[in-house]
Amino acid sequence: DPLQLIELYGADSLRFTLAYLSTQGRDIKLSNKLVENSRNFMTKIWNVARFSQFNNFKKEKKFNIDSVELTLNLWMIKKLQETKLKVIKHLKDYKFNLLINDLYQLVWSDFCDIYIEFCKVYIRDKKKPNEISNTFSLVFEIILNLLNPIIPFITEKIFKELNYSNESIFNKNMNYQLLDSFIVDNKKIEGFEKLVILIKSIRAAFHGKVPKNLTLHVISKKKKS
Repeated sequence: DPLQLIELYGADSLRFTLAYLSTQGRDIKLSNKLVENSRNFMTKIWNVARFSQFNNFKKEKKFNIDSVELTLNLWMIKKLQETKLKVIKHLKDYKFNLLINDLYQLVWSDFCDIYIEFCKVYIRDKKKPNEISNTFSLVFEIILNLLNPIIPFITEKIFKELNYSNESIFNKNMNYQLLDSFIVDNKKIEGFEKLVILIKSIRAAFHGKVPKNLTLHVISKKKKS
């Protein structure tokens, strides 16, 4: 019963699950466990919003993406640009399962597991706080925008709570031409990309049973070397 599932896990969790299962030529086998897994993703997004609020991240009106210098931020922007192009294509092709898969990987694997963990290091060292704050806010704002067609309720609420806009995402004209026109020099992020691959490989080898602060250990070793 969809109403019971909504009562247990929320409407967005059910929408997310149904869209993810909507593969062409495949029968949907719905279960509570699948919707529960989707709710875990919703919780992840809420935790990102709390992290932003806790650190008082904001996107300043005068922020210019061309001023971004940190390799970490350049890498995250590059990932966002690549995913955004895929998501828009999937939307036009009505391939919602592929759309969700790409956004899930961006949010969970790249933004949360890598980017936020590295952000904690820069926050602790108080290194380029404005650049971290502005880039984080820009990336998360666009992520919420891309997720909105699938999970409208959560994204709308977070969008307003973080003061990205007083308007609805649905009605707001999202002008991200600066993001689309910004060119990331691949040579600047090549080394960092290799580091990310190393971290993900270690996590995969241990089936995720590695210290949560693995990223901090790797950074520490990298600095000493």
